[in-house]
Order: sequence, then C-alpha cells, then structure tokens
Amino acid sequence: MLQITIVGWYGTETLGDRAILAGLFSLFHETGEEFSIRLGSLYPFFSEQTVLEDEAFYRQCSGQSDLNLSLFDSTRRKELDAAIRKSDLVVIGGGPLMGIGGLFMLEYAFAKARKLRKKTMILGCGVGPIHNRIYEKSLCNIVSLSDLTIFRDEVSRISYCRLSRKPYPVEEAIDPAVFAVQEFQKKWSGTNSSEQIVVCLRDFLVVEKTAASQNINIALSELVRNLTETINKPLRLLPMHYFSVGGDDRYFLNRIVQEIGSSEITVENEPQTLVQTFQTFAEAFACVGMRFHSVVLQTILNGNNIILDYVDPKRGKIVGFLQQIGGEEFYRAHMCHLKTAVRLTLPSFPPEPFHYNTALTDSYRKQYVRRISETILN
Repeated sequence: MLQITIVGWYGTETLGDRAILAGLFSLFHETGEEFSIRLGSLYPFFSEQTVLEDEAFYRQCSGQSDLNLSLFDSTRRKELDAAIRKSDLVVIGGGPLMGIGGLFMLEYAFAKARKLRKKTMILGCGVGPIHNRIYEKSLCNIVSLSDLTIFRDEVSRISYCRLSRKPYPVEEAIDPAVFAVQEFQKKWSGTNSSEQIVVCLRDFLVVEKTAASQNINIALSELVRNLTETINKPLRLLPMHYFSVGGDDRYFLNRIVQEIGSSEITVENEPQTLVQTFQTFAEAFACVGMRFHSVVLQTILNGNNIILDYVDPKRGKIVGFLQQIGGEEFYRAHMCHLKTAVRLTLPSFPPEPFHYNTALTDSYRKQYVRRISETILN
C-alpha cells in the first residue's frame, strides 16, 4: 500500500481546500494504487471536524469502503518527521504557495523527505502573493526539492519562473477541485430547480487592511442590496470558510444582512459539507462568487454566474482559471474587478449558462494521473 503524507494549509481549510483534497483522492485512486493518507493539519481539531463531515464523499473519491486517513499536527516537528518517515510519498496538496510563515514548514517537510529518500510532489498549487525575497527563496527551494511539480494554471507557472533565477522543470494543469466536481456529478442527476440566487462573498479587510478595502466592503453590501431590489428572487449568502483563522465568512455575511434588513436575504450559518455545497451551486437559479473556489465551483456546476474578481485582473488566479477553460471572453461582461473598478456596479447575469469543455478537463485528469504514476514508479 502506498503511504502518502499530504501537507499544506489544512487546519484552516475552506470548502475549496476540502474540494482539492477530494480531487487528489480521486487522482490517487485512478493511478490504481491502494493508498493511505496522513494529513498534516495546522489545527487538527478543525480538520477532524471537516474530514468527518466529508467522509462519505472522500470514501467515494478514494474508492475505499473505509477512509484510510489519519491526522497529525504539522506544526509539531516530531509529528511531521514521524509522518514523513512512515511515508513513501510527501505531497503539497493544493492551495497557494504564498509569502507566509507556514511556507517554511513546507520547505522543511520536503527537505526532510528528500533526506529520507521519499518521493515529493506539488500538486495543483498556485503561486503567490509573495512580496519578500526570503519567501521567494523558500518557494524556489521547495520546487527544487520536488520530484513532480504541477501548478494549477499557467499564471502560477509563469509567476514561479519569474521569481526563480534558475527555474526547475514544472508543469501546469488545473485546480484539483475540478476533479471533485466530476466525482459529485457521477451521482447527481438533478437540475437547476431552485429559485434562489446563491452569493459567496468575503470580507476584503481580511485580504488587505486598507481604507480602500473598507470602501470595497461597503460596495459589496450595496451590490447585495441592488441584487435584492432588481431581481425578484430570494438570496442565500453562502460561506466558503467556517473558521476564524483565515476569516470566517459568516461574520461579514451576517453584517450585510443586518445592514440591509431584508427578509429575502438569508445566511447559511450551519456549516455545509462539500456535497451540500456542490448541490446548492448546481441547483441555484444563479450564483455570485468572489473567493477563488466559489468561482471555480459555480462556473462548472452552474454557469449562470457573476464573478467578483478581487485579485490582479491581468495575472490573477481567477483570470488564469477562465483562460484555462476558455471562459475569459464569455465572462467579460459578467464579472467585476473589485480592485481596479472606478465605481462598482453589479454586472449582468449571462443570457445563457456557460458550458465548459469536459474533454479539456479529462485531458488535465489524464495528465495528473500519468505523471503521478510515472513519478511513483521511477
């Protein structure tokens, strides 16, 4: 049995991170290898809760009747060392390789794995933001210690090559959360049966603590008010994150509801599983997304969605994703770039839903499975 250790930002996982993990299980299963997972968590008590909530879906994705997964505290060196020592493969699984202190833990994990002659992989990660040379150096060292690096998009690959003075061979594919959606769609046969509009927003002051960020928050509240007044349908504000570390979306969403005071707006305060979230997006009349993975999931599961882009409108992860799936031109009139807009106005919903190319997604899956299998065997 292949023993796999996965490290990253788990312990502060959003629903997007949980979808990435499910997608990785699906990829490992497709390689044909039986496997067990040791999942490193920054806050194991929180990961214990989310794994329990998504266990049935994780079993489906991994092809296992019993989920062979154990948790350890990745902030404790002894626990991290023990997990690596018992593993055949150490993976950095999804999320951004960004300029925060936790990056050094990932660097240490790969250095330890290399010393113990374990295989290492970076699967589906983004790059940045990184604004300090010490983090740039750490990122480049992590990639140099990786036997296989597949970034989630071309934007991430280019960002890495721009930062590295001696770039190592890397590849690009798509975010593994997409493969979790494929697993969900195997068993879901529903339709867009709900009349509600599902809205996923985040507090911009968690991203950047500036006066401009406060203005964006005010504008987001006004966008929700305008949506309520112009479209005669109930709004469901759905969090993508339910933990204070990283910004629990419920604080911001409930504040918006209190400010507007409309009975047509509700907040989903009860934590949702991955399957519940997927189903909510798939069945909604329309969606509005802001966090990266809300955009990814809404675009693929629904297609009648507005995108609120809070990152770089030219080289950001949302634009990178739309370029991958051939949706950049389609969404040009159905998205708003929050940081560069002179005045925020709500874009229109598409006249027809976006339909992504499933053959393209399948080709990315085959790339992952082939390269993972080759790296394990070599």
